Amino acid sequence: MKMLVVNRKGIVSILAMMLYIFGVQGILVPSLLLVGCGSGDDGEEVVTPAAAFVSAHPPGGEITANATITLTFDNTPTDVTVTAGTVTVAGKNAVIVGPFTRGPLALTINWADGSQTLNYIVTGPDNNNIVPPAEPEVNETGPDNNNIVPPAEPEVNEELVDRGVCAVGMKLKQGEKCRYVADQAKVVFSVKEDGTACREGGPVFQVIFGAKVRVDNFNICVGNDIERDDAFNSDFSASKNPDGSWTIEMVP
Repeated sequence: MKMLVVNRKGIVSILAMMLYIFGVQGILVPSLLLVGCGSGDDGEEVVTPAAAFVSAHPPGGEITANATITLTFDNTPTDVTVTAGTVTVAGKNAVIVGPFTRGPLALTINWADGSQTLNYIVTGPDNNNIVPPAEPEVNETGPDNNNIVPPAEPEVNEELVDRGVCAVGMKLKQGEKCRYVADQAKVVFSVKEDGTACREGGPVFQVIFGAKVRVDNFNICVGNDIERDDAFNSDFSASKNPDGSWTIEMVP
């Protein structure tokens, strides 16, 4: 049997050829993998700017059961939910429609960047809770209008205790109020029995659907600290205490 004899020069040549073959493959394979994976630029996450509450129309007071409430934000809100009614987001506006149940309504709006509570009184009938009108009492002597007993007068809540002009360090308990001036608006700051704080006054100017609208009486209530009075564009601030009272920290 013949044996293959390779001298030192031949061994060097074979090794050089093997390094060339495997070296080229080592370069080509990672290159192909890099081409197949792509740069990943298409998967960059888009950061959505935070949305802050600007105004509500109507801001408070009496509404009907089928009313429409429009909220305005400085950016488009996301993950918007409400505690009553149905909400639809259109750009920087969130539109809430009824029906709402008759009586006091504390409407809380939650979105990805915060929450806001608005207080209303629903006066009109709704589809789920229609209260029939009370029948007048008639004297048995005859159904004439002179014998109709008028309905009882509605109960009126006691007036808030006026503490005068708001001052830094003043502590307001439930059922108390004070006043301050923000720009041209005369504002009343009050604390309700449930511990929420309200600011009411005017006139103020709000931008609604791109138009500047004058609001003669703007009302907004919150349950957490007021760091700045954006509703009336002033530096008024107050903090809520554990017992439900509020301490004024800054006045315009």
